[in-house]
Amino acid sequence: MGKRIGLVFTSRNNYNMLENWIGMVDTENFQILNIDEDSTKENKKIGKKLCEENGITYMDREDRGMQLNFVTACNFYEPKGIEWIIWFAHDCYPKRKHFFTELNEFVSKPKMKEFGVVGFNVLHNDLEINSWVANDKYLGHLCRSPLQVGGMYYRPAHHGDSRARLETDDRFRKPFSVESTKWDVGMFNISQYRKFVEPSDEYHFFHAWDDICFQFLYNNVHNICLPQFTLAHEQYLKPKFGLPRSSPSLGEAKSYTIEKDGEETQVSGNNEEVREHFYGKWGHHDVWKERWGFDYGDRNTFESVKGNYEGTLINEFYNHDPMNGPLKSFDI
Repeated sequence: MGKRIGLVFTSRNNYNMLENWIGMVDTENFQILNIDEDSTKENKKIGKKLCEENGITYMDREDRGMQLNFVTACNFYEPKGIEWIIWFAHDCYPKRKHFFTELNEFVSKPKMKEFGVVGFNVLHNDLEINSWVANDKYLGHLCRSPLQVGGMYYRPAHHGDSRARLETDDRFRKPFSVESTKWDVGMFNISQYRKFVEPSDEYHFFHAWDDICFQFLYNNVHNICLPQFTLAHEQYLKPKFGLPRSSPSLGEAKSYTIEKDGEETQVSGNNEEVREHFYGKWGHHDVWKERWGFDYGDRNTFESVKGNYEGTLINEFYNHDPMNGPLKSFDI
């Protein structure tokens, strides 16, 4: 079977993390494209050298923002016969051997081409990673759920706020429809992306995946989780390489090395300059509110605009209680 999947990284001043990922993961000879999102000159040099040494295609971004980076990735991979693109955060990696070969075989099933974004079983912290090591049937974070009642995620009971009964409801163990995937890793079919997604440069990084997922839902295309494919999102790797542990909040206050006025300088944590250096544009909640009409993270604000979404999967998820299982499951 030919390779149908291409890997993509979007990097910004974090090539030490990419180097670590490459050293950890067997990519099974699947091709990797790295798109640089305006790193400093010094970091671009590091990135180009790293990619050259590891058989990775390096490319400077064409247009700013993850959604437009994906258009670039589609243009790169489609002529090569690749049908699917999978993107990784630099601290997210597969937990099983032969992950890419098995996923490549799975996406060859004709029904898979009907879906929007594809997500997976993501182990989000040490407790979840260790729980999976003890029992490889363990389910961690399966998706984000901002419109449904509960704690914004389908995740294990120890979090105390998830209404999805992952431990006891086996319906979460087969492919099922999700509102938005756990954004540390995501996959999509190139033809579906071109057909349904209008990419925006307003999301540089944060909420880019959520917006893509909601565009599919608005067009009544299901996003799905494949819970049999497990990955770890190990945020505690980042401070080891001089990055903030928590992307949105910058995490612990410490000193970070960034480029300022053409020179490297030390700045303290919880600083907007640090966020700009590693992630780019902020203000994604305002962008979301303007585009979708409600506040991400406050489902009560959806009530006033729900009439705009009648007849769509967005409304179906708003009216769905995950206590009752998945909105829809699929035999694939």
